[in-house]
Amino acid sequence: MQQLIGEYYFREMKPTEFEPLFMRYRPIVFQDTLDFRVRDALSVEELTLMQQQDAVFRDRERIHIGLYHRQREFIGWHVGEQYPFGRFYMTNTGILPEHQNKGIYTALLPIVIEMVRERGYQRIFSRHVASNNAVLVPKLKAGFQITSIEIDDQWGVLLHLTYFFNPLRRKALAFRTGETIPDAELRPYLSGIE
Repeated sequence: MQQLIGEYYFREMKPTEFEPLFMRYRPIVFQDTLDFRVRDALSVEELTLMQQQDAVFRDRERIHIGLYHRQREFIGWHVGEQYPFGRFYMTNTGILPEHQNKGIYTALLPIVIEMVRERGYQRIFSRHVASNNAVLVPKLKAGFQITSIEIDDQWGVLLHLTYFFNPLRRKALAFRTGETIPDAELRPYLSGIE
């Protein structure tokens, strides 16, 4: 168990210990969330085919982090998983309501970023409801950039945020979004520019 901030701690967990806690506390953390239950809307055939496709990804790397108050009380989590092409998806973070707005998420971000960097990923991405400022603001301050907007049948309007480890990729994104012009360091990597 490692200290996160104040009396809050974290530790990486095995999936077998993480899943029961996630299933127990997720309804509490997200009690005011309205989502479309996709799996319930699928036919047996559609669900079977989707499960067969998902089996291909069964062995992908996952990170499960438990958050604790005073090293004993489970108060939240973070879970993320490997995606193709050197990407890591920060899938879900939840903190029990009585422990929210205490800087826990902001303190957790650099730890997750470093864990993912050490494992050799090129970028981290996440998807968030467009009005979720409690997550969007700390992530933008931590160096994530808005890279996409999605309209999802399950969650609604989502902003995709991406953290690039490679500084040239960050520069390329700033150039692609019109924020900057390519400098001498970036120009050799752009085809079609003399």
